[in-house]
Amino acid sequence: MEEEKSCHPIPPLHNANSDVARSLRDIPPAHYTLKIESFSELAQLLLDAEVQNYESDIFEAGGYKWLNANGKVRRFHRMKTKWGFAQLLPLGTFNDAANGYLIHDTCVFGAEVLVINYNGRGECVTVLKGLDNTYTWKIDNFSSLDGKTHYSKVFTIGNRKWKLQLHPKGDSRAKDKCLSVFLSLDDWVTFPFDRKTYAKYKLLIRNQYHGQHVEITGTKCFFAPTFGWGRSSVLSLTDLHDASKGFLVKDTLIVEAEVSVLSTLKNFSRVNIA
Repeated sequence: MEEEKSCHPIPPLHNANSDVARSLRDIPPAHYTLKIESFSELAQLLLDAEVQNYESDIFEAGGYKWLNANGKVRRFHRMKTKWGFAQLLPLGTFNDAANGYLIHDTCVFGAEVLVINYNGRGECVTVLKGLDNTYTWKIDNFSSLDGKTHYSKVFTIGNRKWKLQLHPKGDSRAKDKCLSVFLSLDDWVTFPFDRKTYAKYKLLIRNQYHGQHVEITGTKCFFAPTFGWGRSSVLSLTDLHDASKGFLVKDTLIVEAEVSVLSTLKNFSRVNIA
């Protein structure tokens, strides 16, 4: 005889909203599953990027598209598009592996909206570290470039495609003053418009004489509406064109890009959280 699945109430959190019902149950969520591997690494990556939360991919249930859901009957409308729990679980309880919520730095969240047929879609987010991939862009005949935006060839680091964006005479914020360099994603054809990637990157203008390179680093959220991350004022045009400085040698400029930490996301057609 098949074991009967159960649902058990659990005590409310201190000072939590008494209108929120919490319970333990055996059955998995019917509509969407979010599995996070390397949870601590993702938390640190979001903190470095000054982002307060991670949003799952959009899923569909009951004929609507969702990012989140909770266990109460709620009315969603234009003025109230989000419901959830401000105090879902104490951090001490969540972080204690003995309680089963965070094991081997991996946790799983789920969502249900009403009771409908199982859709079986989900996503798994993880963080790749120690990516020793560096792309070098060697720009010959630099003086022949006009003041427009110039792009490198597309290159791959992690599982994402990137490109460098260069403004030889500065972008609108540093026009005729500084060299401007940015890093941006280039695989929006195969990735959803609103999907976000968190990355720690480094951009470098190579000094070909003295080894005293100009370097900028950052941890940012990359997504379609942004043109890229970098800096408008990377190197003054005065220093750039000063032959003794060593940045522009034989009319050649060398720009490097490195991505050392990268969040990745994989969709799956059936729930597989083992």
